[in-house]
Amino acid sequence: MKRVLLGLLFLVVALIAVRQVVFLLASDETKIAWLIEGMEEGFNDAHAGRAVEGLANDWGHAGSPIDRSSLQAALFQEFRSFGQSKKGRETYRVTVIEDSLEITVDGDRASIACEAEFARQHEEEWSPVWRIRIDAKLEDGEDGWRFTSSSHEDLVGWGLR
Repeated sequence: MKRVLLGLLFLVVALIAVRQVVFLLASDETKIAWLIEGMEEGFNDAHAGRAVEGLANDWGHAGSPIDRSSLQAALFQEFRSFGQSKKGRETYRVTVIEDSLEITVDGDRASIACEAEFARQHEEEWSPVWRIRIDAKLEDGEDGWRFTSSSHEDLVGWGLR
């Protein structure tokens, strides 16, 4: 039994080490794409912390007084209502349009441009409600790449409500 546990422990440590090596060898563009993917998954899983994890503490969005902490609080409140979807409330998901993602890295600064589509689910049906173009700036710091500023342009629809 001890050998099996020791073998499992070794396997877990080896997998963690391989994951770290892969991350360290990944390009900055790949790391930024992974960051965006994680934020997208956080939103779709209704996890406010993961949805904003890529935002710097001093992040700002053009034309809006919202900051990182108030966005996280608003998402938390909204996601709480998502959990009640079985009672007839609606849920949302976001999809970053993959072929629209443009990442430009210049040292410890980067910019991205992409389109994202929000869809609403009611019952079993998903319907697109909002499509936007996002432009954002990032910086590579102690915590890795983080968004420092962003702006968006409405392409179709206007907001989630």
